[in-house]
Amino acid sequence: MPLRLRIFLLFLILIAGALAFTLYVVGSNVRAAGEQRVYDALNVGRKVFQDKTYSKIENFVKAAKIIGKEDGLRTAVFDDEYSLQISLGNFLRRLESEHMADLMWLLDIDGNIVGQAGVVSEEESFPHPDILDEAANEDWSLGVVVPLKNKLYELAVVGFFIPVSAPSPSFWIVIGRELGNEFTRELADLTNLNIYIIGLDQQRIWAQSSAVDLSLNNIEIAQLSSSEVVFPLFSENDSALALKTFLQSSSDHPIYALLLKSHREVQQQVENLMRRIVFIGFAALLISLVGAAILSRSITKPLLQLVKIAQKIGRGEYSGDLPTKIKGEVGTLSQVFTDMRSDIARRQQEIQHIAYHDMLTDLPNRNAFIQELSKAIDYACKNHTHFAICFFDFDRFKDINDTLGHQSGDLLLVSFANRMEKWRPENVKIARLGGDEFAVLVPDLSLLDDVVEQLEELAAQPIEIESIALEVRLSMGISMFPDHGETPNSLLQTAEIAMYIAKTESRDIVYYEKQLDHHSTQRLTLIAELRNAIENDQLSLNYQPKLDIQQDKYTHVECLVRWIHPRYGFINPEEFIGYAEQTGAIRDLTRWVVNTALTQCAQWREQGKDLKVAINISAVDLTQDNFSDWVMETLAEYKLPAEAIVLEVTESAVMRDIDKALAALHSLSQQGVSLSIDDYGTGYSSMAQLKCLPVDELKIDKSFVLSLIRDSDDYVIVKSTIELGHNMGLKIVAEGVENQQALDLLSELKCDLAQGFYLSRPLSKEKLDTWLLENAAKIVLLKL
Repeated sequence: MPLRLRIFLLFLILIAGALAFTLYVVGSNVRAAGEQRVYDALNVGRKVFQDKTYSKIENFVKAAKIIGKEDGLRTAVFDDEYSLQISLGNFLRRLESEHMADLMWLLDIDGNIVGQAGVVSEEESFPHPDILDEAANEDWSLGVVVPLKNKLYELAVVGFFIPVSAPSPSFWIVIGRELGNEFTRELADLTNLNIYIIGLDQQRIWAQSSAVDLSLNNIEIAQLSSSEVVFPLFSENDSALALKTFLQSSSDHPIYALLLKSHREVQQQVENLMRRIVFIGFAALLISLVGAAILSRSITKPLLQLVKIAQKIGRGEYSGDLPTKIKGEVGTLSQVFTDMRSDIARRQQEIQHIAYHDMLTDLPNRNAFIQELSKAIDYACKNHTHFAICFFDFDRFKDINDTLGHQSGDLLLVSFANRMEKWRPENVKIARLGGDEFAVLVPDLSLLDDVVEQLEELAAQPIEIESIALEVRLSMGISMFPDHGETPNSLLQTAEIAMYIAKTESRDIVYYEKQLDHHSTQRLTLIAELRNAIENDQLSLNYQPKLDIQQDKYTHVECLVRWIHPRYGFINPEEFIGYAEQTGAIRDLTRWVVNTALTQCAQWREQGKDLKVAINISAVDLTQDNFSDWVMETLAEYKLPAEAIVLEVTESAVMRDIDKALAALHSLSQQGVSLSIDDYGTGYSSMAQLKCLPVDELKIDKSFVLSLIRDSDDYVIVKSTIELGHNMGLKIVAEGVENQQALDLLSELKCDLAQGFYLSRPLSKEKLDTWLLENAAKIVLLKL
């Protein structure tokens, strides 16, 4: 979706959302205000209604009191009935002329009719005697609204005192007037409400301001009998809010005024207002959208220009002019694009150089060399020619790094690379592949011998590093196209295989041959699979018992690791242990052996067998930081004492880094771990050097023990080693015992321990358990 459309849609969503929310809030408030207006109108109308009706009733009562003070009426009371009736009629006509009343009664104090005039002339008794008691309680005067002759009347009842100063009245004067629809219409005009006078006991409407409003003729009176003061009222055509107020009336016939405010009017006003608000909102929306369209176009137009430039930069095209007339933030962005394009172009060149050149020597790297090989292969295929590559590295380069430091090693690589760059013939390609490995592409086989000779001469010239003249020696492997590979990777692989064979066999140059593949492939496979074999517990331990010759008891077993490879079968430990030391996997291998051996040792001790476990460790282990601490922690984990194990290390391993080895050995010895020098006599150490080591025993190499009976020189070496070792407080172990004669001779020479095939071959755990049962009498039991 284009950016311009996304911006426009974003504005549309935001504005429409804001408008919808505003309309919702305003509509809710307007409707709430409309409802409140209805309540307010009812409350105000009730106040006006009550004030007006009470005022009318009070004035009516005052008029009745004035009549009661007329002398003519006082005189007529004592006339005959005919004269009294004429007098009452005259008074009533005067009241009718002033529209004040249309009926009149004169009652004795007990409520009996003494005289009457008007619409009630035919009444035989006063229809509402209960109001006389109410008037007596209201200081002899009362104004009420009562039903009379199927009509609603307002009555004024006052006491008629003869004489005037009498403490209580002698007669009652009652005047009345009909309350009809004119009364309610008058009040409706004042309150702007619809008014109904209702009598709930008679279940009827006595008067109303509008005969058709709300179709109340169709409303059940039961709807009006709600106990609430304000309640909703519904009809077929409309709805209203009703307010019910008590009208001054007789207790026997309660009369109420019902004030109604129709929702239709208010709703119409609300709808009109909402239409105007919606119209204004949509007008604002249209104006905003036009502005959003203009704004999005003004934003996206320069951005689209910059996008096209960015796309060119992405394709590696750094030419073309950027828009310069843009102002504001987009103009700043345009300038940033200009600077960025220049920086990217420069960095692209740097990256290109880094991608195909070695950072240290600035020679072409592996990527560049593979490209050159691809070109050479294409050329050779087209022209049916041959070429060769030389793959070489430095012998003992690790020793230079370890002795002089990696900085000196780097200086050596740079110096040799500079020599090759100065020497390099025109068509010859050179590259540093990594570490101390280099490769040379020789495009013409006729130049190969000369190139090899020149490389050896370059290496023969001493290189001075920090005032030290270093001579380096190359191990070189050579492969040829197409005989030894048809792809860049296969050619490099075969050349590398030849180089490793040269290094392994201490030869200067090895030309690749197909029969080298098996050895090299197996070697690379073992290096890759050894760590996986360790991690997945694919190795196993064999155990070879050691006999304490003087006690004729088996007191030790030596742990020997075994690896049965799924493809190559049994792998000689000397072979894969060497790989483990080269790759650093020896650390994991040693930890696996120690944990497995201690697990077995703990099981034997639980069975009451006192068998010490001898474990071989390498020079790499001795130089590892905190190796002694780890050994002690592992012993504690298996709840074994330090004397339960013997750690065997070769002379050469100790002599490789004697300072670190001594530190580790002293730490182990001080904590009670027994130490043994393995294969003694095959290294370069002497007894004088070994006296500085905290060891407990020496193992005479089997090469001396195997010929002990036949070779007098071996006999002298074994005898002198046993005597010198005992003089230094060391135990002596002879390995390679193949017969009883050798064992008897070792016993005569006071040798301490013996092991060999005559006593027992290395056994798996299961076979060793059977062997221990068969030789239970010679097994030392653990002292409880």
